[in-house]
Amino acid sequence: MIGVVLAGGGSRRFGQDKALYQFPNQSVNNAQLAVDKLTILCDEVLVSASSRNVDALTEQFVHSANINVIVDQPPFVQNGPLSGLYAVACRFDQPQDFFDISR
Repeated sequence: MIGVVLAGGGSRRFGQDKALYQFPNQSVNNAQLAVDKLTILCDEVLVSASSRNVDALTEQFVHSANINVIVDQPPFVQNGPLSGLYAVACRFDQPQDFFDISR
C-alpha cells in the first residue's frame, strides 16, 4: 500500500506552513509525524508538497528510503487536496491502493 501525506496546503488561517511546523509537545514537525505513522503500514510514502515547501520537504526526506516528495501536476496545480491526490495518481500506470493520513 502507498501512504499519502497531503503537505501542500496554503495555511492561510494558520499563518505559517503547517507541514513544517513543530508543535512544542512534538519532537518532529507535522510532515515527519505523518510520515512516521504511515511508514509502519505502507511500502512507500508520497509527500505531496506545494511550490513553497517542496525544497524544504525534499531536503528533509532526501535520505529516507521509500519516501518521495511530489508536487501538483498540470492541469490541477494549487487546487487544494484533490491536486495532491491527482499528482499521486499520476505516478502510477496501474490502479493503486492509497492510505491518506490528514491532520
